[in-house]
Amino acid sequence: MPKKDPAISQAMENLLVVSKLEWKETLKTWLPAFIKRAGIDHDELSKQLWSQFNVRQKTTNLRSKFSQGTVDGQLLLQILLICDQQVNLGEIRECYDRAALKIKTKNEGQS
Repeated sequence: MPKKDPAISQAMENLLVVSKLEWKETLKTWLPAFIKRAGIDHDELSKQLWSQFNVRQKTTNLRSKFSQGTVDGQLLLQILLICDQQVNLGEIRECYDRAALKIKTKNEGQS
């Protein structure tokens, strides 16, 4: 396990955690809508991942990853290829901005 660089301050580390939460929240919102527009459900997505990429993902595992926003980069790219539709970056930006506001509001409530 790599050691933490001592130059990384606690404030920077907190910022990275917040950014990660924002992206998780963004994926939780945007990705299900994206696959729904493609007319693909979790079961079909699971089948397509296997047939196109030899990636075994159970339907329940996909649902869990979607609901938690824990889809990794490789799986995300595979999903984009399977859905074969244009990605609307403006839509992702809107989801991200809402997620950032939600996380900020939640953090302010905890302070």
